[in-house]
Amino acid sequence: QIIKICNNNYDISKISYDEILNILDNSIKKIKDFDNIKNLFDLSAKYNYYFKRIKKISLMSALASFEQIKLEKFFPDDLEVSFGELTSLKNSFDYIEIDLGNSYKMLLKGKIDRVDKFKNDNKEFYKIIDYKSSENTIKEEEIFYGIKLQLFIYLSSLIKNKKIASDFEILPSAVLYFQIKEDIQNDKYSLNQFLKNYKFYGFVEESTNKKGELGDIIQKNKSKKIKAIDKNQFEALLKLSDIVAKEIGLDISNGDINIKPYKYNKKTGCDYCEYKSICKFDIIENNYNYFKSLSDSEIWEIIDKKINQN
Repeated sequence: QIIKICNNNYDISKISYDEILNILDNSIKKIKDFDNIKNLFDLSAKYNYYFKRIKKISLMSALASFEQIKLEKFFPDDLEVSFGELTSLKNSFDYIEIDLGNSYKMLLKGKIDRVDKFKNDNKEFYKIIDYKSSENTIKEEEIFYGIKLQLFIYLSSLIKNKKIASDFEILPSAVLYFQIKEDIQNDKYSLNQFLKNYKFYGFVEESTNKKGELGDIIQKNKSKKIKAIDKNQFEALLKLSDIVAKEIGLDISNGDINIKPYKYNKKTGCDYCEYKSICKFDIIENNYNYFKSLSDSEIWEIIDKKINQN
């Protein structure tokens, strides 16, 4: 519904709270009426409670999204853009292909939750948004270490595909996480409350933001977790994600299967591993691949060196 409204150039500032609530009610009703879950939420008071919470979280997040869209010139262009799951829909592309240079190619599949676009003369600016149920941040060093490559690989691939199909100059603008959550203390609509509680986390290309296309997303959203970087740095992170992904692919193709998960600050590669209970790595060996935190000057010196070497 958001995509439809925005693509029709409807003035979203005119959309009322009741209209958004009605759109949400209809959408949730359609989901609830699916045959395989039709009676699930009515089985017990517990499941009915879950349904009410899902509805509330969806409403709060939808309202927050609308308010954030109103602050900028970008509009949602597409949802659930797939790589490697080709369909008849326009929002699908072939696998993300990375040539490993050793007669092997690595094919990646995935899905971008939301793509926003802004047109200006002969230019199209793109930013991607990934919805998360928990707070998610991203730092340059996490990309360098290969911990968080997803968003930049997605944006890099999206830009490449858009350049093939468009006569416009295609430019990257931002990679952002958006946390979907529940405001347990407030059931009522409050713009100030939403802007305070619902924030973006990630990187924006600073020249885009200064021109106003991203509105005052950093200032009005008051998020210290959004980092504005210059055009060269943004493009460097896109290149870096491709380089690091290729290195990981080379390790896989060369048969490197050593058990050596990373340890970065308080996080490890074992935290959400499905095989943690049978691996016993932390008990038997405990030989982590330690990643240290770096200052801005340190990480950019390392990034520049790595890109120049490739």
